[in-house]
Amino acid sequence: MHDTPASDQLAEAPRQAEPLVSVVIPTFNYARFLPEALDSIMLQKGARIEVIVVDDGSTDDPASVVQRYPGVKLIHQENRGLAAARNAGLREATGDYITFVDADDRLVEGAVETLLAEFRRKPDCGLVHGSYRSVDADWRAIWQPKPVSLGDDGFATLLERGNLIGVPAAVMYRTERLRSVGGFDEQVPANEDYDLYLRMLRRFPAASSDRVVAEYRYHDANMSRNAPLMLSSGRDAVRRQQDAVHADGALKRAFRRGHAGIQRYWIRSQLRELQRALRRAPERSEAVGQLLKLFGQAPHHFVRESGAVALDLARKRLPTKLRWGSLRRTEPLSRDFGYDRGTPIDRFYIEDFLGRHSTDIRGVVLEIKDPTYTRRFGGERVARSEVLDIDAGNANATIVADLNTPASVPSQNFDCVLLTQTLQLIYDYRTALRSLVDALKPGGTLLLTVPGITQIAHRDLGHTWYWAFTRSSIERLMAEVMPGADVRVEAHGNVLAATSQLQGIATEELTERELKVRDLDYQVIVTVRAVKPLLP
Repeated sequence: MHDTPASDQLAEAPRQAEPLVSVVIPTFNYARFLPEALDSIMLQKGARIEVIVVDDGSTDDPASVVQRYPGVKLIHQENRGLAAARNAGLREATGDYITFVDADDRLVEGAVETLLAEFRRKPDCGLVHGSYRSVDADWRAIWQPKPVSLGDDGFATLLERGNLIGVPAAVMYRTERLRSVGGFDEQVPANEDYDLYLRMLRRFPAASSDRVVAEYRYHDANMSRNAPLMLSSGRDAVRRQQDAVHADGALKRAFRRGHAGIQRYWIRSQLRELQRALRRAPERSEAVGQLLKLFGQAPHHFVRESGAVALDLARKRLPTKLRWGSLRRTEPLSRDFGYDRGTPIDRFYIEDFLGRHSTDIRGVVLEIKDPTYTRRFGGERVARSEVLDIDAGNANATIVADLNTPASVPSQNFDCVLLTQTLQLIYDYRTALRSLVDALKPGGTLLLTVPGITQIAHRDLGHTWYWAFTRSSIERLMAEVMPGADVRVEAHGNVLAATSQLQGIATEELTERELKVRDLDYQVIVTVRAVKPLLP
């Protein structure tokens, strides 16, 4: 093992409350990729970081790269494979938490903070995970899967639906719990991460974040390009759980579906790869060879999936005629946000959010314009209700102030502030939000909602409707105005909800299930729960 002197960055005196996170980077002849992986880790905040690079018998001198990063530990071992390299890092790690970043991947900024926040939210978890995006060799985005949640029974979910987590770098573990299951199985040639997730989730709960925390880089040497190996190892990972499912009917069904699903996934994946390879002569023979191996492993599934893929391709080339129905119009169904048809779409998300956090609405509560939500969701928990408005003629207003003016609200006076669909109407929204944060008592809660995709009420509010927001913009804004706070930002909506919001279709015309599907490409509203830090 080689220890280099601690860098100013890694040796910087940490705050007492910050946990220690170990980041293990296994590398085998990937020295050319190491700098970008290490750089991404050096940017992480919110924890003390211990970095361990495990050289799995490389011949490309990773030490020459590591020595440029003082404070990073380097372990050398004979070539024993990826699982053994990760376990070597696990044995060396001293952190309370641990994550594994392959040398050709990288963490995105804020990844460690995101995953630690999930552990704070659910401290009994053995692992937490975020989402990821796939990039090419030059870090250009290729594809980003939709965020997934493992639900209340992560073991059953992953058993039935396969490796939804996808990328090892998107996962953080409690170190001792990872050690308690024996770490990675060094006898597994591939899919060792999926095998580990299943073993962990048999014993411990998990939590999911829909934020992207890692980037997975595609290049010619990726193990995941070997479809026959990934199929056989994934199928074996499911089979190893057979003893855990024999007495449970639901788990038995999940086992059968998972076993079939893995075969279906890798056969379809390779069939689509063949379609691409047919246009690139040098790759045709390799793609055909892998297909023949897949046929040998699962002939029945191969025949069935070949037909399904062919049908999918035909459908894409021959799209069905679009049926516009009531929506082929340049005038919306309602210009009143759907109030004239029922409950507006954004109100569904607002009221669902406030209902889930109703216990925060307590003590002295401040709301804007009227106390409707304070009364509805706070009830007897509210000791005093205050209403703020710029309009002195508002009979409900107990505080008349302009939030564009700094320090316009009494300081450290409220246990809870409700700010729903208002920030877009304030030009200097940073000043407004800082004033409201200052108005909270230490430990007080801000419940905030802002619009994303929406109609603008041009006739009534067009002259003061300045902004629309995204989850990313609100995350950055909250970090600016409320540093150190416990903040949870969520985006709500999907293409159906967004279309309905724009058309003025009412909540009652959709189902709750349709409304609760989340697609980050269509953010109808963004919600924030933020707890102000206690005074030191």
